[in-house]
Amino acid sequence: MTLDVFHVFDEPYTPVDRKSDFALTSWFVGIGREENPRFIWSFYIGGGAGEDLNHQRFLIQTLEVDFEYATAYAGVTAEYYPWEVPVRPSKPSWTESLKSSRPFLLAGLECGYVSAEGEGDYKVATIPLYHDEQKIRDWLFSVALGLGWAVPVNDDWSLNITGDYRFHFYRPEEYNGWSVITALRYRF
Repeated sequence: MTLDVFHVFDEPYTPVDRKSDFALTSWFVGIGREENPRFIWSFYIGGGAGEDLNHQRFLIQTLEVDFEYATAYAGVTAEYYPWEVPVRPSKPSWTESLKSSRPFLLAGLECGYVSAEGEGDYKVATIPLYHDEQKIRDWLFSVALGLGWAVPVNDDWSLNITGDYRFHFYRPEEYNGWSVITALRYRF
């Protein structure tokens, strides 16, 4: 901040910082189909919302920088299991489940909507010296490529952990990045 000539305030925590810290979370639900022992596709929808409130005070100076954001998305993924989809071992234990677990390759397409607002105020003795605000409403289209690991929990459930990189077509310098996904999958 230009007006903070003595650098008494910390940099505000932003949604970009939250994304870099892997703390920008959302929930999703999906449905899919196992086409054969090596290939699964899924369709999913999800979203999330949050806010980062930054209020700092030094003597008679106040800095307030607040962010509110929400996202909604839908996508489709394809998973390829080189050593086939894992099945529950005959002995039900976590050791056997981990031995039965399998890696997979992931590719996907996603469409999402982001709504974000930021507002900042710098005051000295309650006199506003600077005010700024910005609103962002973006439609995003992305491609995801990644690796995952599937651990069977029982005959129907598995725990899937995936790491992927999202390539966005619109403002990639802002939206491109890594995602870590933890999912519980139920197979009918």
